Amino acid sequence: MNNVSLIINTVTKNKDLWPMFFGQIEKHIPQNFFHEKHIFVNDCNEAFPDDYKISYFESDAVYQEQFTSCIQNVADEYCIYISEDYILYNDMRCDLVEKYVDILNKNKDLKEWLNRTTKGNKVEFNPRVNGKEFDVEFGNFIKHISIKQA
Repeated sequence: MNNVSLIINTVTKNKDLWPMFFGQIEKHIPQNFFHEKHIFVNDCNEAFPDDYKISYFESDAVYQEQFTSCIQNVADEYCIYISEDYILYNDMRCDLVEKYVDILNKNKDLKEWLNRTTKGNKVEFNPRVNGKEFDVEFGNFIKHISIKQA
């Protein structure tokens, strides 16, 4: 997708997971699905797959500072974020990613609302019923949204 990046957050103390993690990514996500693939990692000398852009963060910084220092290197409008301990066992539902990007693109009010209300908060989309409704989760707060599809 031309406006969606994959972001992987990791630290070198978890490098024993990397061969399995990246092997499963390669197995379960189509090679060219994402416009760009990024790895956010503390300073390390390990080799990563060639098709990833590497952004380094300071190990002693708090997580929010680590993330914000790296996310500045991502130009795409949308991102899929995973950590190295999220091992894929099934194919990624590319159709759902495309569907949600399409929903956000067609519903600019929803997109603007999310941009205004999610600064510094965790946001998760949980599909419901017929694909026209979903929940947006902000930590312990859940807002149910119905969308008109064009």
